[in-house]
Amino acid sequence: MGEEPATPASSPPTPPTTLSPPARARYKDLKQWLPLYLSRTDDTISRLNKILSTTSGTDTLLLTTNYSLLTLLTCLDIYSRRRLERTAVAVAEKASAVVQLLPGETLIAAVTESSTSRLTRTTRRLRALTDLISDVRVFLRLWGLLGVYSGARQTWLNPPRDLVTKRIVWAQILASAAYQYLENTAYLAQHGILDWETSKQAKAWLWSARFWAIYVALDMGRLWRVKNLQERKVAKEMIESVKLDAEKEKQSESEGAGEKKEMNEESVPEAEAEQEEVLKEEKETLSVQPKDVQMQQRDDGKAKKKEMIQKWWRQLYVNAAYAPLTLHWSLEGGMVGDLWIGILGSAAGLVGLKQLWREAA
Repeated sequence: MGEEPATPASSPPTPPTTLSPPARARYKDLKQWLPLYLSRTDDTISRLNKILSTTSGTDTLLLTTNYSLLTLLTCLDIYSRRRLERTAVAVAEKASAVVQLLPGETLIAAVTESSTSRLTRTTRRLRALTDLISDVRVFLRLWGLLGVYSGARQTWLNPPRDLVTKRIVWAQILASAAYQYLENTAYLAQHGILDWETSKQAKAWLWSARFWAIYVALDMGRLWRVKNLQERKVAKEMIESVKLDAEKEKQSESEGAGEKKEMNEESVPEAEAEQEEVLKEEKETLSVQPKDVQMQQRDDGKAKKKEMIQKWWRQLYVNAAYAPLTLHWSLEGGMVGDLWIGILGSAAGLVGLKQLWREAA
C-alpha cells in the first residue's frame, strides 16, 4: 500500500533528456537549435580571430593547413597512380585477348589521367594553394631577425641561472640568426630582388635548413637539461620534506612529555583555565585565514607545475616531429618522401594549434 506500481518489463526505458541536434530539419527544430549553432559559430570565429591576430598564431595555423594539404595531396596522387595502374592492366588484358602477339613482342598500355577530370583539377588547385601558403609563411619570416634580437636582448637582461642552459640558449640565438639571414636572402633572391645565381640560392636554402637542424638539436639538449634540473629539485624537496617530518615528530614527542609533566603539577584556577581556553579558540580562529591562503598558494603551485610539465612535453613533441624534417632539408638528396613530410609537419602544427585554440577560449 502506498507504493508506486512497478514498471512492466516490456515497457521501453525512459529516453535521456540530453539535447541533440534534430535528425530532420523542421522549422520548429531549426528555431530551437539556431541559437546553439550561432553560439558555436561565434565561438569558432572569435578563436580564429585571436589566433590570426598574432604572427606566430598565423604561422601555426598556416603551417598546420599546409602540411595537412600536402598529406592529402600525396594520398590523392597515390590513389590516382594506382587507379591508372589498374586501368592499364585492364586495357592490356583486353587487348591481349584480341591482338595476337608474335614471339618477342610486348604489348604496352599507356594510360594518363585526363587533365579535365575532377581529381586532376582538385589536385592542381590544392597544390597551387600549398605553394601559396609556403610562400606566405616565408614572407612573414622576413622580419624574423627582429624577433631573434628581442630574444637575445631578453636573455642578456635576464640570463638563465644554470650555466649549461645559458650556453645552450646563446647557441640557439646564433643558430636562429644564421637561419633567418640565409632564408631571407634566399627568398629575396628567388623573387629576383637579389641578384643571386640559382646555385647560390640552393646553397643558401640548404645551409638555412642545417642551422635550423642545429637549433632543434640544441633545443632537445635544453629540454634534457631542464628535466635534469627538475629531477634534482624534486629530490632535494623530498629530502627536505623527510627532515621536516622528522623535526615535527621530535617536536610532538617533546610537547607530549611536557603535557605529562604539567598534569603532575597543581591545577590552575578555574578562571585562568577558562581564559586560556578562550584565547586558544581565538588563536585557532585567527589561524584559519593563513591556512586558507597557504592552501591556495599550494594549489596555484601545483597548477603552475602541471602547466610547466605540459609545456615541456609539447616542446618535446614538436622537436621530435621537426628533427627528421630538418635533417631531410639539410641533405641535397633528402631522406623522406612527401607523405612523411606532410605527416610530421601536421603533427608539429597540431600540437601548437591545439594549445593556441585552448588559450583563445
